[in-house]
Amino acid sequence: LKLKMHKLESFMKSVAKNKDNKVIKVGFIVQLEVLWDKQEPVFAEMNKNSDFEVKLLVVPKTDWSNLNKFDNYDNNFFLRKYPKEAIKVLDEHNNLCNIKDFNFDYVFFPRPYDTHLPKGLRSTDLVKITRCCYIPYGYSLSDNFNDCNVDNSFFDNIYMEFTESKYIQSLLYQ
Repeated sequence: LKLKMHKLESFMKSVAKNKDNKVIKVGFIVQLEVLWDKQEPVFAEMNKNSDFEVKLLVVPKTDWSNLNKFDNYDNNFFLRKYPKEAIKVLDEHNNLCNIKDFNFDYVFFPRPYDTHLPKGLRSTDLVKITRCCYIPYGYSLSDNFNDCNVDNSFFDNIYMEFTESKYIQSLLYQ
């Protein structure tokens, strides 16, 4: 986490220097509460800084039997805990809201799997309208695991990632 926070501080300072006196709009795609502990420190730092306007793009859990179908928002952790920052990205018919309307400067992804997100919210879609960033949801100690979990088509769309080492960073961009 120390390395990640150091990189975050550098990122926030460089963005603030280049912002032309406008608030930087940042979205965090959130879907699974179990992954939130990796994104939450970054969200919290930005949320307390007046240079940033931070929103949570809340996606219901994926229906594992049909990756194009999503559960409902019943009892959603993010909507309960962060009512001012949370945005439901899908309506009751699973139609995606117009992400362009939010004019995000940056959107953070919680995991490198576009197939778990609705079309329009995947890195291949968002890279056309904003800078995509990635915070890993976990760290691997095995190259066997790394080799089968690095999706270069996802990382081709990533502007900045928070990795634990230069070695892991090199794997993402082979």
